[in-house]
Amino acid sequence: MEQNLRIINPFCKVTVLIMRNTYRLLIALAFSMIFLNAGGQFYNGHQMTFGKNRVQYYDYYWSYYRFDDFDCYFNEYGRDLAQFTADYAMKKLG
Repeated sequence: MEQNLRIINPFCKVTVLIMRNTYRLLIALAFSMIFLNAGGQFYNGHQMTFGKNRVQYYDYYWSYYRFDDFDCYFNEYGRDLAQFTADYAMKKLG
């Protein structure tokens, strides 16, 4: 009977070895992902206060469109949005 099993599945030891190595690899990956994610709690962004009074250390070049009823302020990346906002405000106010 034992000889028949060897003939049917000659790779039994190899299969068990592969399964053991796969299981160990999955365990190692799970632990490494847990420990890699733990470093995110020490990121400086989480230690800053949130809100409008938070100090930001970026230098922006601010410009504005002045109208009779309002001013529309924008930085160097928001010119198109400021023009759209000014047109929309003029239609709603005028």
